[in-house]
Amino acid sequence: MRNVLGFLIVLGVMGCGAKAQQPSPVQEPRKPEPTRTLQTGPVEITQKNKLQQPSWTIRGESSRVEIADKASGDLKKVSGTIYTKAQPSATFTANQGSANQANNLLTLSGDVVLVAKDPESTLKADHVKWLPERELIQATGNVTVVTKDYRLGPFPKLLATPDLKKVGTPDQFEGVKP
Repeated sequence: MRNVLGFLIVLGVMGCGAKAQQPSPVQEPRKPEPTRTLQTGPVEITQKNKLQQPSWTIRGESSRVEIADKASGDLKKVSGTIYTKAQPSATFTANQGSANQANNLLTLSGDVVLVAKDPESTLKADHVKWLPERELIQATGNVTVVTKDYRLGPFPKLLATPDLKKVGTPDQFEGVKP
């Protein structure tokens, strides 16, 4: 009986061998930055690649920009630059542009004119979209390409490198979804 009583006292002091668990602090999820929407006059948005080099820059005379972690917005009367390997490869103008830094999206519409620097050539289209995963532009609607040696178009859709050194229909660019 003494042994049983001693055993019960030991169990009571030790808590039956199980430690009381402390409640773990609740990890609250990181709250996203509040989004601010601004109507602005002139604005410039620059997208950088993984190496923190410029990928593209767009400027607009007026805009509606949303700023959270990264900027996105719809811009009017735009101009800008597309870079290849951190060097300017083409400039552009358009009636409208849409930029989204979080997704590396750049779309241009309305009388889009893209001018490559070397060799100088011009692409004109109704719409241009930057395809960041392939570093190509997709031009749609009345697409023409003019160089000092030739004129192509109009085509309904073309893909091109930003420097316009390679231009062709979507089937000529492997792995690119039309």
